[in-house]
Amino acid sequence: MDSKKIIFAVIILSAIFLRLYALGRGDTLTDEVLISFRAVGMLDFDEAEDQTTPLEWLDPVRPWWTHLSFHDHPPLAFLAQYLSMNILGETTTGFRFPSVLAGLGTLVLTWFIGKELGGKRIGLFAAGALALTTNHVYISRIGLQESLVIFWITATLFTYLRVVRSHSISKFIYLGICLGMAFLSKYTTFLLVPIMGAHLVWSHRDILRKHWRQFLLSLGIGVLIFFPVLIYNAGLYFTYGHFDFQFSYLAGQHPPQWGVTPGKEVGTLASRIMTFIPILVSVNSPLFLLIALAGGVLMSVRWRQFLLINLAFLFYALFIIVILGPSHRFLSMLTPFFAVASGVWLAWFDEYMRGGWRRVFVLTICFASVFEVLYAYNSQIKYYPVGSPVTAYAKGARSENFNWGYNELGEYIERELEGKRPAKVFTMRYKFLEDVHEGALRRQELQRLTPYSAVVVYDYNIYNVAQLWLLDRLNIYHAWPVVSIPQYVAFMRAQGYTNPLNTGFENYYFIIATDAVPQKGLERRTNDAALFEAELRRLEVMPLPITNKRGEEVFRVYTVRPRS
Repeated sequence: MDSKKIIFAVIILSAIFLRLYALGRGDTLTDEVLISFRAVGMLDFDEAEDQTTPLEWLDPVRPWWTHLSFHDHPPLAFLAQYLSMNILGETTTGFRFPSVLAGLGTLVLTWFIGKELGGKRIGLFAAGALALTTNHVYISRIGLQESLVIFWITATLFTYLRVVRSHSISKFIYLGICLGMAFLSKYTTFLLVPIMGAHLVWSHRDILRKHWRQFLLSLGIGVLIFFPVLIYNAGLYFTYGHFDFQFSYLAGQHPPQWGVTPGKEVGTLASRIMTFIPILVSVNSPLFLLIALAGGVLMSVRWRQFLLINLAFLFYALFIIVILGPSHRFLSMLTPFFAVASGVWLAWFDEYMRGGWRRVFVLTICFASVFEVLYAYNSQIKYYPVGSPVTAYAKGARSENFNWGYNELGEYIERELEGKRPAKVFTMRYKFLEDVHEGALRRQELQRLTPYSAVVVYDYNIYNVAQLWLLDRLNIYHAWPVVSIPQYVAFMRAQGYTNPLNTGFENYYFIIATDAVPQKGLERRTNDAALFEAELRRLEVMPLPITNKRGEEVFRVYTVRPRS
């Protein structure tokens, strides 16, 4: 077998291991939950106080156009996670798996892009760099949209390269399909249009003059695929006079429903420029960045050959600095360009090394590859990284899914409720949520699950994103009575109950968080949990400690069951 094929197979297998092994590890702490929670039922509702949705405004009516998109993002990532969870289960692995597939697809496309620009050697080194680099491992192991975004960016750029080399109508159709799918993944992909436009004007004006109708066809196909989102925005505009959350922000609209715009506070331009490099360093190994920097210098010298990648990097880097802000997930969009730059530098060395120097080069590549694998493993897969940040692991990537102990709480609750269905449910405040409950109860009855009278009451101070996936999901999509302590106290008062252990249920679970896990911000915390826990101790209810993987007590669960 050809040695290049063997090397590529090793690269693919390494990439699969780093992205798929122990995929469910890592607490659900980021906006991945804001996607996955809604993807469970393709329902645009996530308990947000500051960013309500049209479903809440329009209840009890749900116009047909509300099914076409979501109020803050296009629907592709939601749909991918919905399909994945229907196959793999409603788990962290289930909703993160599309990111793995997209990450592996990006790796293959990076190989093709490198090959298209400079030959098989560049493609192979670029794919190897992307397979092992921590930043791409991180974004491929978390349920954010960016892994899909990166896949469709690279797919569009590769298809565009084929278009300018072969002007067949099928290539233009493929380009339009890739553009449309990119638009459906996230609005940040709109930047692909000016990138390709700049490249055409700079290097291929003859092609643009000759085939401008075909390029318009590609754009038209992309817009047609994106059309459901346009209809959704038209429905919003004619009903409320503004567009969705992202488009209304870009249009300078300030609807009263979104008086607060979370995610848009990105600091001053000076602060974004100052933090760009430190944040970039926090999510990549220094070795990868140094090789990519050297490759970037070489690509700037050969700027005609690598103009498309240089333009794409420049446009997205400026876009991140000026508009988005340099967060970990946004910087991941630059990683394929860094990988191509690394491939250019390594291929240049490989081409000119001879004799003993070549053996030194090959040995160095092997040691560097082992370092990158261990660095990525330490940063993303190992429960708790060892060594120092930067030199031994990427602190920024680790913080996105750190193993604080929320997963252990989720595992405990799932075990307690496995094979059961709620014998008693709470009334929901929206009709569309009542409809979701009714559907869940019908499915549970058809599955012949055992009726179980239970209520789960949790500490309001629990980190809101983790709470959404671990607790609110059970309430919204499975009809379990799951409420915060303040809600439970209000329920007791409304129903005239005085004993928290006697409110019409048979089994009680009271969850109290400790300081060993992240909680809501200080400005939103209350002392309700401390007062409630004191009352439980007065009633002589003993807690069950929930510990994380390093033995810290992260939650106390006070359980009360019927006396046998």
